[in-house]
Formats: sequence, C-alpha cells, structure tokens
Amino acid sequence: MRVLITGAAGEFGRDLVPWLAKSHDVRATDIAPTETPCEFVQATETPCEFVQADLRDPEQVKPLVEGIDAIVHLAVLLPFDYATADFVDVNTKASTLLCEAAAAAGVSRMVYISTVWATGHGTEEGYLPVDEEAPLRPQEMYGLTKLQGELSAEYYARTQGLSTLVLRMCGYQRCPEFAPDGTIDLDTADLVAVADSMLRPGQKLYSPTDLGAVMQAAVTVEGVDFERMIVGNHVPWQAADIENLKADPLAVAEKYCPGIAELYAANEAQLAPVGFFYTVEKLQRILGLKHEYTPADVIAAHQRRG
Repeated sequence: MRVLITGAAGEFGRDLVPWLAKSHDVRATDIAPTETPCEFVQATETPCEFVQADLRDPEQVKPLVEGIDAIVHLAVLLPFDYATADFVDVNTKASTLLCEAAAAAGVSRMVYISTVWATGHGTEEGYLPVDEEAPLRPQEMYGLTKLQGELSAEYYARTQGLSTLVLRMCGYQRCPEFAPDGTIDLDTADLVAVADSMLRPGQKLYSPTDLGAVMQAAVTVEGVDFERMIVGNHVPWQAADIENLKADPLAVAEKYCPGIAELYAANEAQLAPVGFFYTVEKLQRILGLKHEYTPADVIAAHQRRG
C-alpha cells in the first residue's frame, strides 16, 4: 500500500514513519525541511520518500496525493500561542484542501488525526467516561479548528465517498524507556516511569508499537465509510472511581492492578491524581487495539527483581 504521512517530522511522525514503512511504501511530507530525505528514519535504514510541502497551497497538495492509497494526516498547529488565522490556515484550510485532493485522486482511505480537545478538556463534557458522543465544547482555537477539520473530513466522506476515519487522539508521548522502534527491556527499565505512562491522566499512547498498530489498522480496516473514535491508552477506571482517583489514585490503581502500590512504595513514588478519563471501547471494537504491554507486565517485572 502507498501511504502518505503528513506532518512527518513531528513527534508522532518520527516514530510512525519508520513503523509503517516496514510494511508499506511511505511518502512522508512536512513543511519543515530535512537535510537528507527522511532523516528521522535513517537510524532504521527504512526506505522512505520525503517531500517538503506546504499543505496550505493547493498546487503543492495535488502532486502529494498522486498514486496514494491511504493518508495519515498528522500535520497540525498545536495549542500554543499562535494567531487565530494561523490555526485556521493549518488545521482547517490545509485539512480541507488535503481531503479535497484525496477525493479527487481516488485515495482509498483518509485517516484524519484530530484531538479529544474537539469536545473540551475532559471536564466540560459533563460525564464520564468521555466518549465520541460528547457535546462539542472546544475551549480554544486549537480544539475549534481541529473540529472544523473533522467536519471537512466528514463532508468528503459523505459527498465524495472518501472512506474516512477521524481519530480523536488523547495524544502520543513516547515513554523514554521505549526505544523508537518500540523495544524495551522491562528487567532494566525505570518501571515507575513506564507505569506512569500507562496510568497517567490524559491517556496518551506511550509506545511506538501501540501507535504503529493503531495506524496500521486505521489504514487497512475494511468496511468503513466514516467513523469517529477516541484513540488513547486504555485505563480500567469506572465513573464511580472519580472522587477516589482525585484523592488517592494509587488505591484505585491497586484495585484494578494488584501489586502496583508496592511498586510505587518501593520507589517512594506517587501516582498523579486523575480528574477525568476517556473510553476507548469503540477503538478496541473497530480497530482491535490491544496494548503490547500493560501494568501487569510492569508489576511482574518488579516482582522478578525481588
């Protein structure tokens, strides 16, 4: 499969490009230049084409999608101190131009990377766990313009038949204990750091392997016209746990992950309070997400160390 990955030089892209390039013919693009083609995959010696392009320019977008089967649209202006016009240009205009070009070129699958901030910041939604049906209450231009990009993606799916998955990401932040290729040695790793990545608030994906598996499924799953789903780390919390998650999150974690409290106690560490959380049930049902590593693996590694 010929896959275009936009925003390829960003935090997601640097780990995702080499992962997908293992099984697909990848064209990577970013507005940022690279000194050598796809410098962020050199370490793995993974073949990959890199094209520097500005997605706000339709004349640069059109050739990017020629011959492409699937697109993973990562390119984004993140929630920092930018002008409103910049957010609209990157998150709304560029996304719409890319969807338009993809539909015209006969691309088989669009994977639009959105954000859970399209509905709020986890508390504005008004119920737990937050799911895909949450009220649309973005709190800043980043969330608003990513939601506008979602609507563009849905429009081209509905009117042009562009098979589309909108992935509302909780985020991706690789735990430093994982190598870029997703490998880890739990017998020598900082186990508290790994456990924190699995149980921290916000539910960001923490492993390149999990990120790659989600995107692999997203570009290849069959029978999809349009779907919107939350993508993040699965946590076992229930709505009734929320007050205890705020006051004593480790006690709640121990209830679901027996042995985790001893790991934290042995390292004189604390688990961060949790004020909200998301469900990834739809993701699991449609794309079959199953984390390569779970808290049980971390607890087992701690117990092996004695």
